[in-house]
Amino acid sequence: MKQRKIAEIMNNLIAEGDSIMLDASEIALEIVRLLDKKELAVITNSASVAFWTVKKPGWRVLLTGGTLSSKTHAFVGPYTDRTLQRYQVDKAIISCDGIALSTEITDADMYYANSRKMMLAAAKEKILAVESDKFEKTAFAGIGTLCEMTTVVTDRKPDREWKKIFEKNKVQCLYPDMCEKDIPYRAKSAILKGVNSGMPFRV
Repeated sequence: MKQRKIAEIMNNLIAEGDSIMLDASEIALEIVRLLDKKELAVITNSASVAFWTVKKPGWRVLLTGGTLSSKTHAFVGPYTDRTLQRYQVDKAIISCDGIALSTEITDADMYYANSRKMMLAAAKEKILAVESDKFEKTAFAGIGTLCEMTTVVTDRKPDREWKKIFEKNKVQCLYPDMCEKDIPYRAKSAILKGVNSGMPFRV
């Protein structure tokens, strides 16, 4: 249910015609299952995500290649990262294993962390889609810091301390059942209309 709630918000943030990068996470898989947009360009390092994208008419899909994990069906490693570096997209949507109060975003696996770094570097909008139980946790490998993100999407309203952290780092945090007065001004148009601000990738 947590992933589903996040995916429902992401469905409103992604506009038809967007180019996006999706990582190898359960949230990314749920986003793809739910997305009803047309003419999307999708780059992913997840074989599972790619499997679902081929069911979507009008989507253009690039699977990065690299070393395939039999456990997670994710492509990782230097080849994956070099592929990701070749493109520029409208939005990168990544997850993580922890966000510390120090604002560091981390992952349990160094290779996953590196791929997520590459995705963020390639995107105009950098979106962290993460379950609320990952807050105040720290994992092994660094991905980046909160101030690098455009938006955080999570499954429930953050507490007062986290709201202050988001405000200090100028990051909008979106969660289910937000009243319009709770939505930061710059997020409203994205939620209600979607944003298409960049060029799709070319293969």
